[in-house]
Amino acid sequence: MFPQQEHLPSTGGTRVLIPSQSHATDRWIRAERYSLETALQQAIVAGIDILVFANNNPRTYEPYIAPKAINIIAGLVEDGTISPARIDESVRRIEALKKRLSR
Repeated sequence: MFPQQEHLPSTGGTRVLIPSQSHATDRWIRAERYSLETALQQAIVAGIDILVFANNNPRTYEPYIAPKAINIIAGLVEDGTISPARIDESVRRIEALKKRLSR
């Protein structure tokens, strides 16, 4: 579903920040090929740093998708499926991008 981390782009040995594509994430979940938990797990393990959900289709709208995703990710960290270090990697890349953009 998602690329492996070693195949993600980098610049000068530093891996760049990678956002998800909302239409792709939604398609995998909505097609019920993957549960939301599996999609989130695979995305994060693959190296996705920012998860995007369009969530604007009236037929499939979920008003609480963000808190639901946060709770799932917290559970994946608590049960050891995803390491806290992996989350910290994304936080560092997001903060670095914010710093570069605020100059």
